[in-house]
Amino acid sequence: MPGNVTAVIFTTNWAALKPLEETLPNGNYVLADAIAGGSISGNRLTATIKPLLPLGAVHPTAEARTETIVRVFSEIGLSPGHEDDILHWHWLQYALNAAMWPALVEAGTSLAVVKDREIFQRMLAAVREALDLCALRGVTVGEYPESRMFLNGGSGVASRVKTWAMREAYGLAVVHSEYHRRCMQHGLKDQREIATAYNAVLATGHDLGCQMPVFDSFKDTIARFQQA
Repeated sequence: MPGNVTAVIFTTNWAALKPLEETLPNGNYVLADAIAGGSISGNRLTATIKPLLPLGAVHPTAEARTETIVRVFSEIGLSPGHEDDILHWHWLQYALNAAMWPALVEAGTSLAVVKDREIFQRMLAAVREALDLCALRGVTVGEYPESRMFLNGGSGVASRVKTWAMREAYGLAVVHSEYHRRCMQHGLKDQREIATAYNAVLATGHDLGCQMPVFDSFKDTIARFQQA
């Protein structure tokens, strides 16, 4: 690839950057994430995309070009946000999704997750274990709004109140958010994506010695889903 070309990569990178480095030398790439979802039914694609477009350069050599990319996407109605550490942002999103999907697979629908207190609490526990893994990888999880809501809210009454509030908020999203419903549709029809994310995060947890008993407890659920 010519040195004056910058590739924008719209896939989450959970593993090492070596394959990218070998293909795109000199850091000629920017990582981004289209916050979107959807599914295909027959000949019809039902999809959704949020205007927000997180992106950022991994290498200083591509930093100056990032501003040009931000301008280009802004001109087509998107709202690109320049993440200071896009790789950590990617890891966090990947881990959160990998921890939440198994509960949805086991319950069958988002609404079923909300109605089943036990599986909802297992989902929260799996997410917290995934956040612990991100912290082991160097991510400052408390800096991200999407992770702060999952962090432990104390014990006793305080913890129960926080769990209740999260179930209520999740339930409202399930009932009223078309974006949420379309994203969930996408996942339940893509066994490979869900299994790949789950297994990748679990393998990294084992490699780093991170204790993830609840996350691990969904292993059979994902295996059955993958074979369906």
